[in-house]
Amino acid sequence: MINMKIIKKIQMIFLVLLIISCKSAKKSEEIRMSFQKYLESRNINIEKLDDSNYTDFYMDFLDFKTKSALSKNPFLKLNEVYMYEGPNVITFCIFSDESKVYLNRINKKSTEYIIKTDDENLKIKKQLKLDFLGNFDLQDNLIKVSRNERELSSKERDDCDVGYINGDSIHFIEKYRTKKFAYKKKWLAKTYKTDYVFYYQPNINITRFERTKDHNPYYLIEGAFKIELEPEKDRMTELLEKAKF
Repeated sequence: MINMKIIKKIQMIFLVLLIISCKSAKKSEEIRMSFQKYLESRNINIEKLDDSNYTDFYMDFLDFKTKSALSKNPFLKLNEVYMYEGPNVITFCIFSDESKVYLNRINKKSTEYIIKTDDENLKIKKQLKLDFLGNFDLQDNLIKVSRNERELSSKERDDCDVGYINGDSIHFIEKYRTKKFAYKKKWLAKTYKTDYVFYYQPNINITRFERTKDHNPYYLIEGAFKIELEPEKDRMTELLEKAKF
């Protein structure tokens, strides 16, 4: 005779699976309806789309959803420049409304790119290119950056930086290893404490270049930026020392 406890466990498992299945079906239907409304807003009939067009429009729809969600977040300044200053190296970073991160760094003493202004701040005198570094995830004022670094040895290093946004600054406080462009910590990976801060720079001019068959999207930046009185320890330099951009 079958044990009643076993029967109840089996019934419970089937119930959980049924609930998950119903939730998945409901979620799929919500996404389908949302996609249809997106097409209608562009005067496109979903019934007339072939497989190729359907895929293209669906990718546009996903980009639209990402941008819409990010635009509602009051903490992060999208498509603007943030700067981290170390003793020797300055790192510039842009968080785009596509949930992607673009970055480059220059030596503080570089005469090719930097000059002093009359108010003793610095200015990027030559356009600096910021290339794709990775993706970011934003939940309220909590931010995760999943970055992929191509090391000189041709090996890849994938890390996730975790931090929070406070006013005009982003404070990264820990990092750990992940799979490529992922946010979940690898099994048995250690979490390392960090302490570096990016500051918003409103006076830097930004030009975006879209993807073509010859290059990925990138940004060019130029203009004056504010120097902190007491630069923090250059941990960002340590993290990116072997990276190529």
